[in-house]
Amino acid sequence: MINNQQILFDLVHKAETGALDELTQKQINEVMVSYVLNHYNNSDEAKTSMKDTFDSVQKLLNRLLNFMSISEKELKAMYDIKAKMEKLEATLPEGCNIADLPEVITFAKKLDKPYYNHSQAGKLLNVQRQTISNWLDKKHLGLVGYTVGSRNVIDKIEIIRFYRVWKGVEWNF
Repeated sequence: MINNQQILFDLVHKAETGALDELTQKQINEVMVSYVLNHYNNSDEAKTSMKDTFDSVQKLLNRLLNFMSISEKELKAMYDIKAKMEKLEATLPEGCNIADLPEVITFAKKLDKPYYNHSQAGKLLNVQRQTISNWLDKKHLGLVGYTVGSRNVIDKIEIIRFYRVWKGVEWNF
C-alpha cells in the first residue's frame, strides 16, 4: 500500500530544502523514458500515459499551490494570535496565565508579597488561621507550605494555585 501522505511529506521536504531544484531535464527524461519502456508496449499507450501523468502532475501542483496559499494565511493568523496572547500574558500578575478566569486574576492582583504566613493566607482566603494550618497538615487539595527560618509560610504562587482548585475556577480541559 502506498503511503500518499509520506510521499507528499517527502516531496515538500525536498522542495523546501532545494533538492528538487537540482533535478536536471536529463534526469527527468531518463526516469520518464525508463518508466515508459518498462510499462508500455507501444508508443500510443506511452503517449496516453504521459499525457495522463502530465495532467495529474499539473492538478497536483495546482492543489499544492492552493493549499500552500491557504496554509500561509492560517499560519499568519496563528502567529498573530500567539503574539497577542504573549502580549496579554505579559500584563498578567505573577502566577497567572492566559487560561485563568477573571476571578483568579482579580485574586492574584491582591497578593503583593512573595510569602504569606498562615494568618495572612487565611485572611486572603476568608478562613481562619487554624483552617490553613489544618489544610497544610492534610495537604488539602495539594496545599503546600514552607518553613523560612522559624516562620511557616505559603508562597504567593502556591496560594494562587490553591485558590484555583479550591474555588473551582480553573479550566477543565
